[in-house]
Amino acid sequence: MLSPRVDGTSPELTAFADGLSATLATSLSTLSQNHDLRIIDSTRVERARAADPSQAMNALGANLALQLEVQQSAQMNRVVWTLTSAQTGQPVASHTLTAPKSDPFSLEDQVADEIVQALRINLRSDERAALAVHGTTDPVADDYYLQGKGYLERQTQLHAIDNAIQVLNRAIDLDPNFGRAYAARGRAYWLNYIGTKQTTWVDKARDDCSKAVSLGNAGADGHMCIGMIDAGTGQYEQAAEEYQKAVELDPSAERAYVGVADAFTRLNRLSDAEDAYRHAIAANPNSAFVYERLGIFYLQQAQYAKAAETFQKAINLAPESYVHYSNLGAADLYLGDYPAAIAAFEQSLRLRPAPGAYANLGTAYYQSRRFADAASNYQRALGYNQHDPDLWGNLADAYHFSGQQPKALDAYKKQLALLNDQLKVNPRDAQLQGEVASCYASLGDKSQATAHLALSLEYGRGNKDLLFNAAVVYNDLGETGDALEWLHKSLLAGYSASIVRDSPEFDNLRGNPQFEQLLSQSLKK
Repeated sequence: MLSPRVDGTSPELTAFADGLSATLATSLSTLSQNHDLRIIDSTRVERARAADPSQAMNALGANLALQLEVQQSAQMNRVVWTLTSAQTGQPVASHTLTAPKSDPFSLEDQVADEIVQALRINLRSDERAALAVHGTTDPVADDYYLQGKGYLERQTQLHAIDNAIQVLNRAIDLDPNFGRAYAARGRAYWLNYIGTKQTTWVDKARDDCSKAVSLGNAGADGHMCIGMIDAGTGQYEQAAEEYQKAVELDPSAERAYVGVADAFTRLNRLSDAEDAYRHAIAANPNSAFVYERLGIFYLQQAQYAKAAETFQKAINLAPESYVHYSNLGAADLYLGDYPAAIAAFEQSLRLRPAPGAYANLGTAYYQSRRFADAASNYQRALGYNQHDPDLWGNLADAYHFSGQQPKALDAYKKQLALLNDQLKVNPRDAQLQGEVASCYASLGDKSQATAHLALSLEYGRGNKDLLFNAAVVYNDLGETGDALEWLHKSLLAGYSASIVRDSPEFDNLRGNPQFEQLLSQSLKK
């Protein structure tokens, strides 16, 4: 779905149109279990910069583009919906609908019904009944809910989340039993925490998500909401259960499957995590998003060739997605094919300049020992987000190995402050604990480094990236024997021998017989 067009400049009408489009996408997605249909919501289209149907097809694998044009008069809402061929760019179906402003239900139902007919989908009686469920019987509450959903679609815009909370408050005031509105407001509260790192928002979000579930009428939204909070606060067992409940209620919910898989991964239940991704693909075989997440999972498990193969499948489904090329470059990076990695990252940047691709390109240059080029790309990535601790750490490493120690120390300190803020919310995050340990080691604080490293290894339980990080930490602290022990463990767990071979972090061990033997044995595998 393309972002809706709005006749006018009213923020409220724009939010209503975005919410109507998002709700319609969700409703139509539920039909994918029994019909050959997959809906790509407008948020993903926007992120891919697919501004017209042909771009949508190339970037996201779409063959039809649906766009709503919403107009409003004193008493009436009007929607013009258009289905356009992504291949030819020509409309294949279109119609205009009107309904009183006081009755958004009628408008939602008419649009959904006509689009289903245009797609030549024969609905079963239960599917038709499900499309007509709105979660409230109060039309004004529904109007406010649609606006709230619309503001959340534009969450990166100034005041969007505050506006969402304001209109969702009104929806809940009008219908205190409106479970979907509680779920949407819970999400808005959590986004406020993500944006501000103020922990007071966490409890507000949990309360609303729990309320949505307890009302019993929020559907999958309620369980996805509380699963999001559980995952974000380190309660991974509960997160897996909530996301699984969401899958059971809505088998078309890709993000619920991914939530299950992510939670299992955090719990080191790797076989269960892979099964969850496989179930997601079976339910959504044309979803480049699911292939993308499975590829990331394979990267995490040191199955680099599988990761590259999976990312290529995502590219085949969405051949102009900058994200998939960036991910493919990461797989090539771990395979030690730096020219291929640089080519993939550069293709990603040609499609759309983005911080992730700049950061990854920086790492490819870093591994190639082009430290000035690495620092330049990390700086470009930080231009998008000054609050990403990983970017500050990467930039610090590039400064360090290019001999700019004062700049390196300053960047490490900025990284540490950001990491410690995140650690207050989720102290069970093994990766965060490891990054904090590494940062302290770079700053020369051995006691703090080893304390956080112990927690990282306890929570991570054999994760190859965390084992490699332990080797880096001990090497930074001058503990060569311990560094070699953990490096051995990381290589046994599947960490890329090519990355170890080319990592500047271990330059001090070049010529060490044990290091050279470990590396030689691993590269032969």
